[in-house]
Amino acid sequence: MKTNDLTTERGKNYGHPYDHFQCTQSMFDAWTSRRFDAPSIDPELEQCLRHITYMILDKLSRAAENPMHTDNFEDIQGYASLWEKVVDKHGENQ
Repeated sequence: MKTNDLTTERGKNYGHPYDHFQCTQSMFDAWTSRRFDAPSIDPELEQCLRHITYMILDKLSRAAENPMHTDNFEDIQGYASLWEKVVDKHGENQ
């Protein structure tokens, strides 16, 4: 599939990329502002968890535009399982 076709198809499910990116970043900004109130964790683990969180929020942003597109929720489940794997691996390395 050509890039233009792909972005057009994605737009049907998720809306305009500008709106989607703004929504995702706003949710991530809210999450990170709350994280500063949480207990400090290892910076490398924090980096991994921030990335997983961003990806989950990206999928939630997509789901806000089209909640019937269930692929987003399957992806969220996958990222949640990766969270556990990352935390477990970090624990093994301590």
